[in-house]
Amino acid sequence: MKYDPSLDGVRAFAVMAVLFFHLPGASPGVGLLPGGWIGVDLFFVLSGFLITSILTGEQDKTGTIGLKRFYLRRALRLMPAFAALLLVAMALGASSKSHLPDALQAGFFAATYTMNWYRAFSDGPVWLLGHSWSLAIEEQFYLVWPATLLLVKARQRSKVVVLLLVAVIAWRSWLLLHGASPDRIYYGFDTRADALLIGCLLAVSPATFPRSLLAGTTALAIIVFTAFVAVRVSPFTQFVGMPVIAMAAAVLIAGLRGGNALARGFAWPPFAFTGRISYGLYLWHLPVLDVVSAKFPGVPGVALIALSYLAAVLSFFAIERPFLKLKSRWEMPCKAVQMASEST
Repeated sequence: MKYDPSLDGVRAFAVMAVLFFHLPGASPGVGLLPGGWIGVDLFFVLSGFLITSILTGEQDKTGTIGLKRFYLRRALRLMPAFAALLLVAMALGASSKSHLPDALQAGFFAATYTMNWYRAFSDGPVWLLGHSWSLAIEEQFYLVWPATLLLVKARQRSKVVVLLLVAVIAWRSWLLLHGASPDRIYYGFDTRADALLIGCLLAVSPATFPRSLLAGTTALAIIVFTAFVAVRVSPFTQFVGMPVIAMAAAVLIAGLRGGNALARGFAWPPFAFTGRISYGLYLWHLPVLDVVSAKFPGVPGVALIALSYLAAVLSFFAIERPFLKLKSRWEMPCKAVQMASEST
């Protein structure tokens, strides 16, 4: 599976949806794009797809999964920029005695990749790190999924993924019917893993999803419509919207695999570049929005976007790229798997 720039285009679409979700809207407490939360679900589906493709590709070629190599590559890809964010957040917290306790508390949960559980069961301060909840869910996925695949025979992968997917959706529905809070549902790994698993299903059973221009375009239309109308805390969103968006994301990704007009659109160089820096853009956009808006109330949204983009570019070239070069030394055991992992 070769590197596909259209998948970086999906990353760009996802991160911009999240950014507009956090930009101040017309009403207090409401983002500019009410359903921009769908961007995180797109990231989850894409992550499940790519990580599973890498792991199963290695397993099929070698008979096993090199866990040490996998976790080292994940660390080199994700931790340097995240560590920089934590240092900046702590420095800003230390600049004010009144903010330092909040910064330290939030920093602990962010650094231990448990921010999702903190937000699921607490409304405590998140300082500039509240968005690290999604990174925590991804990290928890990385911890359990490779070991799960090692225990599963190749011919049973699809069955196991479907069973886990049904279990997650059933568990989330049970919690909703028994009065679980919207935050418990939204931030819990056990209640959000269906998006990751749908991506896994796309990797192990691609024939399950249509691979046509029509299907991909329809899925994109559903995603865009949802981004404009679906509030994340509504019961309908948490019962129906989340799995629908995850399925639409998988159909979109499958539709791009054919190299059609939609794939060429997503592979447009500015989209692809934005996708390459999307991790930094996700990390830095919320601190930029919070700090700049606090110091300069009323600053235009376009300026906030530009500053976030600049921070992401600096993060990519000054922090992420040098470690990506180190990451490339720990190549996967076969060329196809290595190429599949270039953007992950």
